Amino acid sequence: KEYVLASARGLGLRDDPEIVVSHDGRTVPVDSDEDRQDLLALLHQVDESSKPGMTIFVGPQDLRRTNCNDTVLYFLLPHLRPATFYLEMNPGIDLNESSRLVSELQKSDVLILTSRWDPWDEPNNSSTYGPAIANETVRREFRVIGQWGAWTLLVNVSSSSSSTRPA
Repeated sequence: KEYVLASARGLGLRDDPEIVVSHDGRTVPVDSDEDRQDLLALLHQVDESSKPGMTIFVGPQDLRRTNCNDTVLYFLLPHLRPATFYLEMNPGIDLNESSRLVSELQKSDVLILTSRWDPWDEPNNSSTYGPAIANETVRREFRVIGQWGAWTLLVNVSSSSSSTRPA
C-alpha cells in the first residue's frame, strides 16, 4: 500500500502529505499517523532493549502462517543483525522441531511480531495454518516487552538477563 501511495504522489495524482517514520538516519513511508506513532514507540523500545550486534527476527504474530510481515523493520534497525537466513517466510517452509526457523528463533535476541497482515488472504498456501512449533518456541523462550498497535516486541529470556538494557 505504501508503494502505491508513494507512486501516486510521485506522479502528481495525490497531494496529501506523506507520513514517514525516520530512525537511525533511515526513512520509510507508513499508512497513518497512528502507525507512525506506534512504530516510533516500538523502535525506541527496541533501542532500549538491545545492543548493537544483537540479532532480530521480524515476522507475523502467528508463525503458523507465512503471510506478509514488516521486513522494512530490518532496514530501520541497522544496528541489529537479521537472525534468519530468509527475511520473508514462504509457503512450504519446514515448521517442525528440526526446522531452520525454530533454530533461528531460538538464537534470536529480539523478536518483532505483527498482526498487521493477519487479514491477508491470497489463493495460495500463505493463508494455510501450519504446525504450532514456532509459536510454542516463542512462548517458551521469549518474554513480551510491550505492544504498540499491531507490533509486539519480545526478547529472548536467555539473552535478556545479561545482554539487554532494562526496558
